[in-house]
Amino acid sequence: MQKPSKEKIVGAYNRLVKERGGTVIGERVFMRETGFSHHYWKGGYWRSWSAFQTDAGYTPNSPNEKIADEVLLHRFAELALERNEIPSEADLMIKKREDPTFPSKAAFRRWGSQDALRAKAAEYTVASAYDPDALLADADVELVVNLTPANAHAAVSIAAIRAGKHVYSEKPLAATWGEAIDLVHIARERRVLLGCAPDTFLGGGLQTCRKIVDDGVIGTPVAAVAFTTPYGYEGWHEAVEGFYRRPGGGPALDIGPYGVTALVSLLGPARRVCGFVRRTYPAREARFGPRAGRLVQVEVEIREGRGYGDLRRL
Repeated sequence: MQKPSKEKIVGAYNRLVKERGGTVIGERVFMRETGFSHHYWKGGYWRSWSAFQTDAGYTPNSPNEKIADEVLLHRFAELALERNEIPSEADLMIKKREDPTFPSKAAFRRWGSQDALRAKAAEYTVASAYDPDALLADADVELVVNLTPANAHAAVSIAAIRAGKHVYSEKPLAATWGEAIDLVHIARERRVLLGCAPDTFLGGGLQTCRKIVDDGVIGTPVAAVAFTTPYGYEGWHEAVEGFYRRPGGGPALDIGPYGVTALVSLLGPARRVCGFVRRTYPAREARFGPRAGRLVQVEVEIREGRGYGDLRRL
């Protein structure tokens, strides 16, 4: 495995801290989650783990500092969903043994009684947790956010639409052109709203670009280009297999929407699109987490020539 850069190690640490609601993690957890060797910070890029934490922007031993209320209650609510009941003090102790990053039972005592803690945590707890069929049958559910793997997006979204739910889907909208067309037509027939990620065009950067275009600062745009140039998912994502499977895998459908969405938001809807795909490597080596060192076969379909989609069908 090629030695990662300092920036990649720091980025992995920041990502894990963010995933844990801001709870700073220790050395053992970091090594277990990323597969990084301690030699990278002990005599490699840093002289010690504390020096690495400082360089990453955290105070060494900061897990002992007071945890923010919202972080603490979020972790309590997550455990409630996991246990399917309000956790007892014994549940907190068990969870702490299972996950060293989980706050200690003493941290939850700041609200006084167990009843006071439960009342406070109820503000952060999801009302229900159930299987997809029960969710679709629940009349109180008005909108479904579809975060399933790409090859399941169409089937899950169609089921939700037919149940009368509005749908917001992770990208891509569907794994194939035909499925995407069907989704749009079914949503119109059922008179429900259908949306799809990414929503990055609403961010400050692209909104500033939109204002520049609208105000005529650069004149009339006649062409535009967007680039995304990472090496591959295995360089930053722990579960890479799904990104290299067909149908629905590959950067064209996963990364491409960022550039396409940005350009559409700036220049208006497209009338026709085309795509070109190439499989550069037949296999990729996973670099993070429990899959580190494993070869992942690239199954993304290769199409020769060009394919066009006429958006006027919509």
